[in-house]
Amino acid sequence: MKKSKLPKFDTIEQMAEFFETHDTTDFEDEFEEVTEPVFVRRSDRLRGKNMPPTLEELGIDQMSVRERIALAQEILDSVLAEMPRGPLSEAKKQELERRLADETANPGDVITWEQVQAEAQDSFRK
Repeated sequence: MKKSKLPKFDTIEQMAEFFETHDTTDFEDEFEEVTEPVFVRRSDRLRGKNMPPTLEELGIDQMSVRERIALAQEILDSVLAEMPRGPLSEAKKQELERRLADETANPGDVITWEQVQAEAQDSFRK
């Protein structure tokens, strides 16, 4: 019997990582059709460990793309608010000082957020 070139995977993540650097056509002769799940989704494996509800259970899958993006942003903002902030690098300090000096020297040289959005939308329409 021919030795398999395809490694054994314990998780779908391992398989995905392998095929990021390998071509599936190199292993076509080793693939076989399956009728049962080969891997259990991570959320299914963890369900018994007091996992929070799924997206479907919360109804998030029924939200519009815009609503889901807004929710994701709120979640990210809440995580970032709890993360400790490290000190600013010297380059960032210098950039902030440069911007403050520019604002002091040119207080009227500003545009509104609405102007920025309008210009960006105009450029995408072209």
